Amino acid sequence: MKKLTLLKYSIASNGDSTMYSYVTAFWLYYLTTVSGVPPAIAGTIAAVGIAFEAISGPVFASWSDRFEHRLGKRRPFIIFSSVPIGFFCCLMFTNLPFGGPLRIVALFCLGAAFWILFAAFFIPHLAWGAEIATGYDERTAIRTYSYVMYTVGFLVGSALPTVAVDRLTGAGFSDASAWLCVTVILGVISVGSILFTGLSIREPSSLRASGAASAIKAASGAGGVGAANAVAGAAGATGASGASAATSAGAKSGEAAVTGASAASGAGAMTGASGAGAAGAATGAAGAGHMSAFSLKALVHDYRQVLRLRPLRLLIFAVFAYLIGNSMIVADRMYALTFQMGFSGSFISLILLVFGLLGIFLAAPMMTLANRFDKRTALILCMGICGFLMAAMRFFDIAGNMPLLLVLLLAYVVVSTAYWQLMPATFYDICEVDEYENKVKRAGTITSTLPMAQAIASAAGIQLLGLRLQLGGFESGAATQSPAAIAAIYDCFTLLPGALFVVGAFFMYRFPITKERFETIKQELAARRSGS
Repeated sequence: MKKLTLLKYSIASNGDSTMYSYVTAFWLYYLTTVSGVPPAIAGTIAAVGIAFEAISGPVFASWSDRFEHRLGKRRPFIIFSSVPIGFFCCLMFTNLPFGGPLRIVALFCLGAAFWILFAAFFIPHLAWGAEIATGYDERTAIRTYSYVMYTVGFLVGSALPTVAVDRLTGAGFSDASAWLCVTVILGVISVGSILFTGLSIREPSSLRASGAASAIKAASGAGGVGAANAVAGAAGATGASGASAATSAGAKSGEAAVTGASAASGAGAMTGASGAGAAGAATGAAGAGHMSAFSLKALVHDYRQVLRLRPLRLLIFAVFAYLIGNSMIVADRMYALTFQMGFSGSFISLILLVFGLLGIFLAAPMMTLANRFDKRTALILCMGICGFLMAAMRFFDIAGNMPLLLVLLLAYVVVSTAYWQLMPATFYDICEVDEYENKVKRAGTITSTLPMAQAIASAAGIQLLGLRLQLGGFESGAATQSPAAIAAIYDCFTLLPGALFVVGAFFMYRFPITKERFETIKQELAARRSGS
């Protein structure tokens, strides 16, 4: 596989991570400190928004498995969802000019629309990696490239905002205006990265052909369902109420919303899909494509069949455990470093920058570890050891103790590197297990279970964080917090995520697909195809 292809594919991971890191790390913080939303309600808003990614994920997975277009199966989704993602992110960080229940409803709708659009890009892009890289070590390589770009996006999405907001407020901007300016900048970076990947890689005709054949075979297994618009309708229904309400909220917030004339233009593009909802807007421009054997019945059949695969279920359990803990620590670290450690926004950005760069340097050793043993073993070691260390840190006071804080952050960087670099590649390997067991190729369906699980787990983690802060007496907008609130922040920064990482290591230990077993499956599949 050409390194240039790996690089082109991975560029979109920069846009993915920039947007994902920014929204998951700062939207809850923005809602509670700038918009003045109570923590429990803000946590619910953020959690429900992320849950919509899980709801819409199966639609885009099954759709892209069966989609036929001159641009390919996956590329239309990547290309046509990019600009709307940036537009809705800007609306999420707009201080709406109305309050009360209407503001809460509008925020719910904006979050739902954003995450539906994010799924429209992310799931086809993730599935595309399994089709571009087919070997065990090739998949580790493509996810290593993606992880490096993901980490660059993480640095941009998590380290840049606090520095930029500090500078802008120091220059006389209000908090709300400063956050909006930062959001527009990050939106341009993310949209550009995603578009670059979508436009620079030509999808091989062999992938389109195999996708069509697999779609027909899967539809036959589902009872010979013909081409239909049921799922397309479901996608519209999923996003319709959220998108229409968000559009209404955007109109009421005035054309002042986000980017002036460009925002108004973006709004026109987003809402020009005749009320099809956010999902329809994301892919409406690709409507010239042909959907082969596409139906709700086939979708349900696909997921029912793949979820019977025991290795996949174990991976999903591991993802739940890790991502609940990860989403808690990602959303909580701003609280911990601000209220517990007393750091300034600039110093927090410096810490995140240093440890983000460390994650990039760890990518090569992590790939070596995975190639020397296998991905399963590397994940067990990193999740188990680092999780235990992080949980133990709860019994030490890190306030004012920089060495202990550095150890805690180092443990998190190691386990985070292992997960984001190796877990997607591990899901890729289930594609061959599915083909071996069920005699059909469904990269979209298989890989979509990862972001679906991630979305549910992230929503749960953020919801738990909001509830823990509420129980601890966290006061929105206050410059200092009570000892009980600080304890709640510390729980979500150490003990709870660390314990969940250890649980994730246990499920990876039960996972049966080693490198040796994968190679055996591939050999048996090759023999089956050759008729021997």
